[in-house]
Amino acid sequence: MRTFVVSEHTSFQISDQAQSKTTILRPHNAIDSLLHQVSDAIWISNDFDFLLSALRKQPRPILERQTHLRKNTVLFLRGELASSKRAPLESLFKMLIVAPEASTLSLDEAVEVFNAQNAANLIVSGTLNFRSQTLALLRGNLEKLVVPLSAFKISGDGVAPRFDQFQITDSGQTLSFGNYEASVESLLYEFDANYRRQINVEKSKTDKRLGACLRRLRLQKGFKQSDFPDVDEREIGRIERGEVKTPRLRTLQKIAAALGINPEDIQTY
Repeated sequence: MRTFVVSEHTSFQISDQAQSKTTILRPHNAIDSLLHQVSDAIWISNDFDFLLSALRKQPRPILERQTHLRKNTVLFLRGELASSKRAPLESLFKMLIVAPEASTLSLDEAVEVFNAQNAANLIVSGTLNFRSQTLALLRGNLEKLVVPLSAFKISGDGVAPRFDQFQITDSGQTLSFGNYEASVESLLYEFDANYRRQINVEKSKTDKRLGACLRRLRLQKGFKQSDFPDVDEREIGRIERGEVKTPRLRTLQKIAAALGINPEDIQTY
């Protein structure tokens, strides 16, 4: 995906890799010619008025390029945007993402994440919803991950998350809530089955055991070996140690039911 930055800033502190995929758009640029060089793009801006100025100063009216933008271009706007200004942009672009400035990476960092090889594993922005008790996270590949606030438990040394101080740090790798920090990797591992599978493909070279997966899942869920109805804790122990290579299907079904997952998903953990 090609990145276009619409900003008054003259320079950005970004890597050579990001620079090779990034174009700075200014009102005097020939945006029309740049648009047709790419079939998949994301525009990044932190200034609605400057963005509008860049579009209006082009020789062709905005509506004439609407078809191309609607098909190929996502607009990522960092900051606040009045509802009256949303509708025109939503009709012009393929997708409009308005990210709150306080809980969004800086423009420089956002450019880096959108161009990173592991963009899907990095967070660009987040929005807290206290009514639903959730945190909606925007990943670098533009996919969303919704995490319950209950996932952020008091740490071992007694530090509790301060949700009113939410920030994204370490270039999209860490979520900070005051003095409390949570690793993005750990959240992805818990709430994204595809990410777990990806990690476990790498782990499978050294550990392919069902028992190892069960143990990780059991600990993650806070279960003891004795917490499985109708399954003896000694049987759980034997499975986890690899002494039982192929448990009976009925046993796996009972274990999975207690953990609240499907039996075939145990080995994704």
